[in-house]
Amino acid sequence: MSNFYENKEVAKYCNNKYFALINKMRVGIVQYYHVYILKRIGNKIDFGKSKQSFTFDINCSIEFLESFIKEKIGAFRKCEGDEE
Repeated sequence: MSNFYENKEVAKYCNNKYFALINKMRVGIVQYYHVYILKRIGNKIDFGKSKQSFTFDINCSIEFLESFIKEKIGAFRKCEGDEE
């Protein structure tokens, strides 16, 4: 049963106001990308009401997902390590 579900972080991005995360998900044989967008409050992330999440077909390119994120949060940079 442990092989039924998989959640792998692909990339994370941030700017002064937002944090975005792309995860590759697998549930059984179904695979897809999940994009989370969270509002930042100072150096912390607000996990409350400001969370937005979007699901994309596994055939979407990372470039497409990055352009989607840019439309939602504006210019961003790739976050390094544990940076949020």
